[in-house]
Amino acid sequence: MDDRRRRGPPLFGLFLVAIGIVLLLQTLNIIAWQLWFELWRFWPVLLVIIGANLILGRRFPWITTVVTAALVTVSIVGAVVYAESEHEAVTRRIAEPLGETTFLEVSADFSVGSLTIDSLPDGSPNILEGVSKTSCGYISTSFHREGQAAYLDIERGDSVPPCPWPTDLSLSLSRAPDIEVYIANNASSVELDLTDPKITVLRVDANASSVSIEMPGNAGEVRAPITANASSIDLHVSSEVAVRLWRDSVLSSIDISRDLAGYTRKRTDEQKGEFDSDDTFMGRRLNGVFETSNYSDAPNRIDIELDVNLSSVTVR
Repeated sequence: MDDRRRRGPPLFGLFLVAIGIVLLLQTLNIIAWQLWFELWRFWPVLLVIIGANLILGRRFPWITTVVTAALVTVSIVGAVVYAESEHEAVTRRIAEPLGETTFLEVSADFSVGSLTIDSLPDGSPNILEGVSKTSCGYISTSFHREGQAAYLDIERGDSVPPCPWPTDLSLSLSRAPDIEVYIANNASSVELDLTDPKITVLRVDANASSVSIEMPGNAGEVRAPITANASSIDLHVSSEVAVRLWRDSVLSSIDISRDLAGYTRKRTDEQKGEFDSDDTFMGRRLNGVFETSNYSDAPNRIDIELDVNLSSVTVR
């Protein structure tokens, strides 16, 4: 038996070398990590390499090796060039007139990017204005009215494979109507300046995100339930606004720098009515309740309900 069998080209070894080189260049910040998204576009090259190996591999192993290395190199270079030349951000603008609208609800399901919300100038004819920038994927906005109420739904859509480039959305809201804001964000940076809009409800569900909020300053009574998992939350409340803070945390750091009087067991009869016998609020176990001394009679006050896990929260 002839033991000198011709072996095919070391395809597996070539792929390991190529992947190692790409990872090294990415670790050194020479090429972006998003390159894998572009490399996916060159998947047909794998079929060419496999076909060349089946036809020429055993008869001309070194020729097949050279061809394979050349195709892999061209694919990587092509992905780098395509990423730098084709992925310019697409800018879209939205604007809706205020009309006789007295109520606005904003719901945003956002991930992988930055979300900014602030206010329009006083007297603006629009109820909202926004600008989105996307390199891939898309931002879907749906706006409709029901009488004097308006509803804006925002969703960050994705492509296949998932888009690795961040999406940026900035939104400005009118100061005229009552507004409820609902935000669910993942792996995002969120900055909300809600000092001027009349926000009555602010619900935030943050996962692996950084969230900074300037809380409403002249909106009357505001309810702000905030859920955070592995996130950083920074809340700033004007000294002219009274605060009641409900805190339920697990393995989290909560820094309260406002002048809040803390209590967990000693409550007035009125406050006890908001709790059940197991010392829970809205079905959650409490490990801290705080409020400013002027909360009961303040014209502008905020109920902040913190439900945080593995997160860092600052209230100032």
